[in-house]
Amino acid sequence: MYNSSADFSQDPSTSMLPLGTKVFWRFSGNLIIAETLLGAIALILIAASEVPNPLLQGWVIFVATLFCICSLVQFILYVTRVPDNISDDWMLKDLVYYILAFSCYLSASVLQAYFCIDLSYRVTTGHIYGFNVAAVVFAFVVTLLYGISLSISLNLSKV
Repeated sequence: MYNSSADFSQDPSTSMLPLGTKVFWRFSGNLIIAETLLGAIALILIAASEVPNPLLQGWVIFVATLFCICSLVQFILYVTRVPDNISDDWMLKDLVYYILAFSCYLSASVLQAYFCIDLSYRVTTGHIYGFNVAAVVFAFVVTLLYGISLSISLNLSKV
């Protein structure tokens, strides 16, 4: 049984999370780093791409910005071992975060791919189209990373 007066590092809800320097050595920790870095690259490419409908592009940029910042905050929280100091169900929070991240990023990636296909019929220069293709590729790579993190989180939480 878990004793609440004991050290929080023994809490089963945080024992499987990559805390402290384990962020750099565990596969799930490296995924957080990759999600942050590739998410930032995807955000830059999405912002540089030209789309026929700027209103829908707002959703894509919102998702890319939100989850790039959230991944950075998650990385900082895990490196500073905040989950050890706050007794809460961090595995559930991790699972909910990855469900949201994967579903929102998947919708944004599909929307960006639609923009790219739609733009291919309108644009004659390869420079603009190249930005859109790169944005689609990076958006789907980040979506894949969030999907892998979601499956790891599902396995660890045994839901």
